[in-house]
Amino acid sequence: MNTKFIFPAATSEHKKYMVVDKQFLIMLKETKDTKIVHFQPEEHSAGIEYNSPETMEKMCKKIENLLRKNNCTLEFWIGNFIENDQRLHYIDQNLIKIINWPEYLMMLSYHNYTLHHKDPEYLPVDKLYTCLNRRQNYHRSLLMREIFENNIENYGYISFLRHTNNKSDSTRNTQLFSKKIVLDIGRGGTSQTWAPPGEYYHKSLINVITETSTCIPDISEKTWFSILHKRPFMVLGYTGIHKKLREMGFILFDSIIDYSFDEIDNDDFKVNAIIDNLKRLKDCDYQKEFNKLIPILEHNRLVFLKHISNKDNFPDLSFFNGSWIQQYKRVMQECANINV
Repeated sequence: MNTKFIFPAATSEHKKYMVVDKQFLIMLKETKDTKIVHFQPEEHSAGIEYNSPETMEKMCKKIENLLRKNNCTLEFWIGNFIENDQRLHYIDQNLIKIINWPEYLMMLSYHNYTLHHKDPEYLPVDKLYTCLNRRQNYHRSLLMREIFENNIENYGYISFLRHTNNKSDSTRNTQLFSKKIVLDIGRGGTSQTWAPPGEYYHKSLINVITETSTCIPDISEKTWFSILHKRPFMVLGYTGIHKKLREMGFILFDSIIDYSFDEIDNDDFKVNAIIDNLKRLKDCDYQKEFNKLIPILEHNRLVFLKHISNKDNFPDLSFFNGSWIQQYKRVMQECANINV
């Protein structure tokens, strides 16, 4: 059996296969007697899970039928924090295999941090929070609306930039919050994913992180950068994200933040809980509270570095061929050289 490698995040010719759609199905129809390896561990899903459960199951059945007909198998490499993701529990594992490598995005975040960011600084803390939003979508719009309706926008450094391409999000945004807010966020003032944050990032007590999605188990560079930059945080993200961070050895900031919203699978509840935390803290001594947290910040950065330099988190990539796998190997080697 032949092997076909697809690197959607690394090659322009493969970007059309980042999401499993009609183009992906056409590729499957044209491929025979082949093991297809769809490799994007920097992404939190196989590209199917954006659909409704019913649509996901139908799509998987179409894929399985094509694989059987053409004597092929399909292997997805992804990175999210659920070890046994049950959203695709019905797939035929003899045809479709999902390999989860969540540590790669941690490694990639460190790689880009060393390339583009400055070492963390302890600057005077003059505002309560920082909340950076590169792409507008529903949960971020909901949070922005509540921040302004509760009159706490002046207590934070806020950005709210590019509109989403998701039509349903765009429709809901018109009823929530559509104001564009720009901060100087680094290279040319752009909103690039890996751009270093400005000085303000180190001048607030809390980083309010709006993760990519609240319905997919993603811990992205947004959270990892906060740890690398030694910032206290709370996350508007997938249910259980704070619990997972604790399980990994990170210490959260329970002395000032109530994380009880972490287990509630409801965006409105999570947003209201985050707002309640901010309102409760808005009149505290930001610098005094931050200084108390410095030992935790130092601990968390060390835990992060131990994770990405742990050889147990390095999968065997020797069976991959092609020049594009080399960039993944370089990131791994950089992390392997960290002394902690």
